[in-house]
Amino acid sequence: MFIAKTKENEQVSLIPPISPTFLEKYSPPFYCPVCQQEVILKTGNHRRWHFAHLPQKACPVSHKGESEMHREAKMILYQWLRQQKVRVEMEKYFPKIERQADLFLQWQSKNYVIEYQQSPLSPEEMLKRTTDYLSLQIEPIWMYGKNRLRPKRYAQFSIQPFEWIGLRERRDDQRHAFIYFSPQTASFSFLFPRTTVQRSTIFADYYTLPLSKATISHVVHLPKTIDAPLDWNQEWLLHKWSWRYQRIRWQPYPDITSVKQLLLEQKADLSLYPSEAGWPTLCSETFATPIYVWQTIFLLQFLQHVLLYDTFSFSSLLDTFLLLIDHYSIQTREFPFISQPLEKSLFAYLELLTRMNVLQKCKGGWRKLAPLILPRAVDDGFRMDKRWQHHIF
Repeated sequence: MFIAKTKENEQVSLIPPISPTFLEKYSPPFYCPVCQQEVILKTGNHRRWHFAHLPQKACPVSHKGESEMHREAKMILYQWLRQQKVRVEMEKYFPKIERQADLFLQWQSKNYVIEYQQSPLSPEEMLKRTTDYLSLQIEPIWMYGKNRLRPKRYAQFSIQPFEWIGLRERRDDQRHAFIYFSPQTASFSFLFPRTTVQRSTIFADYYTLPLSKATISHVVHLPKTIDAPLDWNQEWLLHKWSWRYQRIRWQPYPDITSVKQLLLEQKADLSLYPSEAGWPTLCSETFATPIYVWQTIFLLQFLQHVLLYDTFSFSSLLDTFLLLIDHYSIQTREFPFISQPLEKSLFAYLELLTRMNVLQKCKGGWRKLAPLILPRAVDDGFRMDKRWQHHIF
């Protein structure tokens, strides 16, 4: 922490520039402005000066055990915001919700806090912090440490459950992104999901932006970008292959168990899901349930009941699918900063089925053009997958 109080209740700050006479002007004891416990001043030539609670005296509200990286990120962002002529306050405490923000700022008549998160949290705690700020009409902007950016195979990244809470929406086209910040390189990174593939894996476009070229608008509204080409079709086909041929651990997962039972009722196995399911769509991060599972439920429990060449409206689909979410234990995520995530994910899948000539867009909704036929064997299913792959990509 960079802010403390003296025994005379005078606020002292370690935000640069620090006066050369600081140690002469101020002497211990110093106190935490939140919990009023004594804190010690830590100085040195190789780290930022800061205050820290005494051992075994951790503050119940203030930042607990901040790393040097956290302090460095907070200070660099503070100085950057000042350069942007943004009104910003370091370590502001909100007694009503008992939260202390890394940075509090006011921009374009709105209030924001920036929270820099390096360590893992439970999704429940992350959501509680977010809703606490929102209850005060303050929008939190979650920035993750670069250590939280975890690339896997080509264009694939691992996302932990709590990180989804910080997903932001671009105002212009409603694309979504995670924000990362690296104090070592003084740069932002933006990860735009293209689609989910597993519960914790996404295909995504990755962009970096040096702090020197970034503006506050890039953080609040996200930068404009050019989508990378969908050149990961072979990578996607590997996932399709695994869903067909590898043994799926379905017992621990109620959603997979439900779709397995649904397929058994149609005298099919989990590996014989419809070939029209399991394809990438935007906004599929709405679902924690694997993409081939929720799309199979959509096809078998909604579209299969629509007669060939009959039409349906989006509102009738939405009403039905809300019931299917409960009945088949489909897991959805909470997005405090995303508008209508379920509607957007279903609409994106309808657009894909239209490109596949399964559906046709018409006045008032969609018309069903093709019947659904389940594969009779795994090899048949994968051959159908490869045909669709060329069409989709």
